[in-house]
Amino acid sequence: MSIIQRLFGTSYYGKKSFTYFLPAPPERNTGYQEKEFDQIFSYLNKMGYEVLQITTQSIAYGEHNHCAGIWIVCVLGLTRPELVDKEVNIDYMEISQNTNSDIQMDPDIIHD
Repeated sequence: MSIIQRLFGTSYYGKKSFTYFLPAPPERNTGYQEKEFDQIFSYLNKMGYEVLQITTQSIAYGEHNHCAGIWIVCVLGLTRPELVDKEVNIDYMEISQNTNSDIQMDPDIIHD
């Protein structure tokens, strides 16, 4: 990428997609922060991916909508040339071990 492109443009070495399924949480009276997706989002930024677009699609099927959730589809801009041939493969367990968080887990929810 030339210095002119870096100064004036949003040129990337390419684009890739990243999809993530977020199951519907149990019913509750208050909102909550989706800590796992926040950590993945932060990790993508640190690795050199720039999120260009986010699209969501909710789903609910099965008896009593037991398979409900939301698909999150991100279009990522590749800011470094070495990302072109690299798979976007996220191991959440690896990310969560290296992340400190002050967010308290809800004791009423079973966390994987």
